[in-house]
Amino acid sequence: MSVKCTHCYLSIKMDNQVNHRGKGLGVEIQCPHCQAWLGRSRILSGLKLVGFYGAVSAGLVGYFLELDTRLVSLGMILFAIVLAVSHLMDHLLVTQAPEISSARALRQVSERKRQARDAEP
Repeated sequence: MSVKCTHCYLSIKMDNQVNHRGKGLGVEIQCPHCQAWLGRSRILSGLKLVGFYGAVSAGLVGYFLELDTRLVSLGMILFAIVLAVSHLMDHLLVTQAPEISSARALRQVSERKRQARDAEP
């Protein structure tokens, strides 16, 4: 599995050992190319979990209990909408940009970007 860094746009292979920090929903990984720290939004990840488990629990309540099906269906639909919207908005974000100390380091990053673009089919 690989993801693209949102800072340098190079692929990061998750098979390799990647530096990480944090736990749970606040976990972050470090790009090995540009040293930027990337993470997901805790709020959107939490909403995604609430939407999933809310839809599943509403479905189970509607199946096992004799309630008004319109209310259960409405709950399932609303939770599914929350899940879908939070999933579409949840991307890797740069949480801490790397410190570029010189113009030489900036040239190296731009050269890596150019090499990555040329290597892609």
